[in-house]
Amino acid sequence: MTEYNLTEAIENVAEQTGHYPDAVRDIAIALVEDFKRQLKQHGEIHLTGFGSMVIRKRLFRNPFTAIGGTVQKFKIKFSASKLLEREINQ
Repeated sequence: MTEYNLTEAIENVAEQTGHYPDAVRDIAIALVEDFKRQLKQHGEIHLTGFGSMVIRKRLFRNPFTAIGGTVQKFKIKFSASKLLEREINQ
């Protein structure tokens, strides 16, 4: 698996669009922050043509206590859109 980070994405988008990297960085960071906020508020995001992110809540029982102590854990599940899958598989 090749690692691709936000810095590389910003550099690539700046080069492709001709915009300054600082402007692209500001937009990328604002976009990521908005995704986080939307996930916290609504529990899911649907990005047309890209995919969906959904927060899954999992309840775990504490094995050291006999009485119902449960701990919630959250996982984010990403599902690619059919369009993205088709473009990747071509």
